[in-house]
Amino acid sequence: VSVLSEQVGAQKEKIRDLEALLAAKRKSLTSSEELLQGKYNYGGECSDMESKKLNLMAEVSCLKLKFAALEQEKSEAERKLKMSQNEIDHVNQSIHDSDEELEQLRHTVQRLLADNEQKNHQIKSLRDALELRSRSQQEEYYVVPRYEQTSSYDLNSQIRRLLL
Repeated sequence: VSVLSEQVGAQKEKIRDLEALLAAKRKSLTSSEELLQGKYNYGGECSDMESKKLNLMAEVSCLKLKFAALEQEKSEAERKLKMSQNEIDHVNQSIHDSDEELEQLRHTVQRLLADNEQKNHQIKSLRDALELRSRSQQEEYYVVPRYEQTSSYDLNSQIRRLLL
């Protein structure tokens, strides 16, 4: 984008220079025509002036063609600049949307972790209550094996590590 902006600026500078040169040539052409008109009125030889006039007119035509070409290049560069800016805006919007989606996913995972913690707490409470009840109803012929909780793998802590 900055390269295109620099190109547009350089082309604008070239156009200004060409316009100034064109104005100078027109002024020169006008003064030549006036001089030629003055010599013609005096009956002098005007073949040199006529050839200078033709040369100046040819140079003006050439400058007009260059000016038109530069105008076209400027328009093309401005079009490319606009397309690039639109693409940058689109990419920025996509990045923003992705960030929002990621934040929503993080929030959802955190809620799930909190829910899992609550469920684990409820399970532990129920196990403790069951164990207490089985102890109170324990008879000599009825032996309830204790459920041993193995927490060698804690899913919630693994998910937290991934999020942080």
